Amino acid sequence: MKRTWKILLVIICSILLALVFTHFLHRPSNKIIAQWKQSESVNYKSFDPYFLSIIERDVNWTYFPLNWERHYEIYVGGESGIPGYGHFIEFSFHPGFDDVDVATHLKKSIVDWSDAGVTFKEASGHILFIPKDMFIGGR
Repeated sequence: MKRTWKILLVIICSILLALVFTHFLHRPSNKIIAQWKQSESVNYKSFDPYFLSIIERDVNWTYFPLNWERHYEIYVGGESGIPGYGHFIEFSFHPGFDDVDVATHLKKSIVDWSDAGVTFKEASGHILFIPKDMFIGGR
């Protein structure tokens, strides 16, 4: 009878430990790895200035154990710190064959602010346009 309780206790502790590890391994870092402030020449007349930020999120376990990539989001909104309210787009980056990390790759990217919105031009050639109606007015 004692052996059954010991086995049951080991199983319960193992399950709890696995849940704790899974929670911490899947938890988003919410680290801002790149940020660009709205150009002074553009004024949306609505809670200016705005920021385009690249935020590191949770780990993508799809190709585990061969590859551990992070999910990233592009955020456009009025907060320069960790954003809580604004326009979010999940985005994957393509550093190409340079074999550099995402933060180094992003330093080569360009952000253009215009009266119509904001354009993110990745160094790999990918372009993302976000219309101003998606982020102005405290969205």
